[in-house]
Amino acid sequence: MIVRVLWTVNLLACLSLLLPAATEIGGWYYLYRHYTKPTVLYYSFSEHQKLLFYKRPNVRLVKVTPGDPTPCPDGTSNCLLAVDANGPGKKPDYPLVYTFFPKPLGSILPNPVTRSVGHFDIYEIRNIEGAGD
Repeated sequence: MIVRVLWTVNLLACLSLLLPAATEIGGWYYLYRHYTKPTVLYYSFSEHQKLLFYKRPNVRLVKVTPGDPTPCPDGTSNCLLAVDANGPGKKPDYPLVYTFFPKPLGSILPNPVTRSVGHFDIYEIRNIEGAGD
């Protein structure tokens, strides 16, 4: 029995190594690859998450609280909204363009697992990439 418990704990520890230590890096990498033009990122998530890795100089961060308006500048910028995926409340009515867990995996994992991994989702308010090219 003790050997089984030790194997189970060891297996879980090894599986936990598959998750990156900083889950926000994937979101920033997505932004870096998909949005090269000026971008306004409205964000609403916990203070301990840092969104600076892969940040392009033309990305402007604007902190909002849930329910605040997210006005897009004059049409010369992409507009995105990043929200805490584990946060309470209704999800935005914009298209979801990035989430940490792939859609099939996020739907089959137990809720305690997905909630234990702090991550944010990115919703697209406006996309000007490719406009005018």
